[in-house]
Formats: sequence, structure tokens, C-alpha cells
Amino acid sequence: MLHTEQEQKLTAVISLAGVVDLRAGWDLQLGAGAVGRLIGGSHVQYPERYRQASPVELLPMSLRQVLIQGRDDRIVPISQKRTVRSKSKRGRRSSDPDFHLTESGISS
Repeated sequence: MLHTEQEQKLTAVISLAGVVDLRAGWDLQLGAGAVGRLIGGSHVQYPERYRQASPVELLPMSLRQVLIQGRDDRIVPISQKRTVRSKSKRGRRSSDPDFHLTESGISS
């Protein structure tokens, strides 16, 4: 159910090959400019929109994060997730939620 009168709290987020650093996504023009279409322009034009929408800008998060990414993804590079992993580990306390990055490769 997407709508309820009661407030719902998130306990975890899952990203399946998502663009988790929107500034880098804009710079790399990932998804043929999908970030610009989502935000309405560049991070130079709309810095506040990027700060509010980009997962990497929202770190540290107070909930569990699971990022799933293919190592050989041709649309969203694995560096997107590795940047988030690196930034999420900085300044973490032992009481902070878990962070998991799952990289998968496809054998031919």
C-alpha cells in the first residue's frame, strides 16, 4: 500500500543499479541524460535539488543501505556504488546501520 494515513518510516533502502551520485551521473551523462531530466538541469543550475535528491549527498543515512550493481554494467558504472561505500564508511559509529554493496558479474 503506497498511501496510508499513518506515518511510515523507512528502515532500509535498496538500489538496483541506481545512479546514487547524481552530480557524477550528470557529468557522465548516464542514461542518455536521465539525471538532467529528473532534476531539471545541471548541478550548477540547481545545486539545492542535487543536495536534496542525490543519495551520496544524504550520507550518513540513518537506515540500512543495500546497493546491488553489476561490475560490467555499461550504463551505470560500479564507481557510483564504490563512491557511496567509501563515503558512508567515513565517520561511521558502531551503532550506525549496515551498509552492503553487492557486485555481480556475468560469465559468458
